Amino acid sequence: MGMELVLLRLIHICTGAFWAGGTIYVALFVLPAVKALGPEGGKFMGQLTKTRNLPVFMNIVSSLNIITGVRLLMILTDNFRNTAWFSTHYGMCISIGMVAALGAFSIGFFVSRPTANKVNAIVAAAGGPPSPEQTAQLGVLRAKMAKSLVIMAWHLAAALIFMSLAKYSF
Repeated sequence: MGMELVLLRLIHICTGAFWAGGTIYVALFVLPAVKALGPEGGKFMGQLTKTRNLPVFMNIVSSLNIITGVRLLMILTDNFRNTAWFSTHYGMCISIGMVAALGAFSIGFFVSRPTANKVNAIVAAAGGPPSPEQTAQLGVLRAKMAKSLVIMAWHLAAALIFMSLAKYSF
């Protein structure tokens, strides 16, 4: 189990760092720049999401993070039989971080992804410049995506903080 634990921790920490760092970076820096660019910002986001496949990559990274996190939790709690672990300082911090990360994952899966699919459908249906009605719909949907991304960033920042401080008692 020693090598499994090392490998799981390596994958979990690396994917968590990329997922949280990428999400926070996009929420704090990329989205405001895209908004400031106006219509040109939409082209930039299209390049980032379609050509570079950022959403697919982030889905894979976040899924790997959740899967490895659950397996690590299973190891730490003897397949969830050691419920006393959850009442320790370490267990509580890891659990709070886990809930925050699961919240971010859920927002991404149940809010951001379907909203992005709607945006893509409207853009594809327009076949050219969107009509005024489509432009209004796109504005509402893009605002919803931006808000969900910021909320995900806060969740992931909380997960990082709690999980990184779990080993330290105050």
